Amino acid sequence: MTDRIKTQLEANIVESNTKRYTVQVKVTEKGTNKPVKKGKVVITTKKGRLIGKSKVEDGIAEVTSSITKKDYNLIITYEENHKYTESTTKLKFKKQYMFYKTSAYLWASIAIAIIVLIYVTILNTYFLSSISSVINTIAQNSLYLEPTTTIILSSIFKTNMNVIGVIINLLIWILIISFIIAGVYARDVNPKYHSIIRKNVTNHDLFKHFIPIVILILIFITIVEVVLAYII
Repeated sequence: MTDRIKTQLEANIVESNTKRYTVQVKVTEKGTNKPVKKGKVVITTKKGRLIGKSKVEDGIAEVTSSITKKDYNLIITYEENHKYTESTTKLKFKKQYMFYKTSAYLWASIAIAIIVLIYVTILNTYFLSSISSVINTIAQNSLYLEPTTTIILSSIFKTNMNVIGVIINLLIWILIISFIIAGVYARDVNPKYHSIIRKNVTNHDLFKHFIPIVILILIFITIVEVVLAYII
């Protein structure tokens, strides 16, 4: 009886979104790296739950599964047959999946922060120029401006300046921290997952509602600015 040929596996996530993912398994002969022509690949979780099965065709097998549980420690097995031996490898999908989800939220927060920063700057420029114009108008048309009125107007002006400073500083720090985190992920995670994110980011629930979320944030900021400018 002829000795069976030893095999080796290489598994990767080749497609991923918030609902499904695909595992591609390359099955080759150990030592020669020639593709295994036939056989079957079985993927299970660490706890033994079956993820899926697929036939090997010219050294490649792909299994697509829905994301239903948070158990992504996958065990990939090429089943032995009359010609080839069994081989096994592991794939921790959780890291890649969480990278995808985290990155989606991360880049959304960066985009929102930039939009809000620009909007707040424009909005406050308008309000401050309006307040300054009001003060000048009162000064030009009044023979005498009560000290109390001057103090109130100055207080409003200073309050708005302080609020602008706090909001802008907060947004700048959000941007700095977000870019640092993004850089760490880009360095530590395989770059191929960036293409996965780009291809599937539109499927993410957050991005489906991105524009309404931004509009609501801007409306809220506008209301706060109006209150600060005309009520305080």
